[in-house]
Amino acid sequence: LGHGKATRRITVVGDAGSRQGKLVYVNLWSRRAAQAYDLAAGIMLVRGAGGDVTDLARTPIETTDHRGPFVAGIDEEARCKVAALVLVRNSVD
Repeated sequence: LGHGKATRRITVVGDAGSRQGKLVYVNLWSRRAAQAYDLAAGIMLVRGAGGDVTDLARTPIETTDHRGPFVAGIDEEARCKVAALVLVRNSVD
């Protein structure tokens, strides 16, 4: 999102499943490379809870040099569905 300004928004209609551990966080990260302090703590928390933080191609991201959007969540199926939605939305823009 960068500098507190959201440039795109995806709205989920219906039950997002957060009561069942299917809450997914999406960050439309800037094109600049991430620094370790940008992502390390969040990645450790999510992975420590059994989830993962991936790019839109479902590749786990590293704490440094990451560029572009990422999706974080415990439930793999929910994470993949949200990543697919973001990919479709980005291809429309």
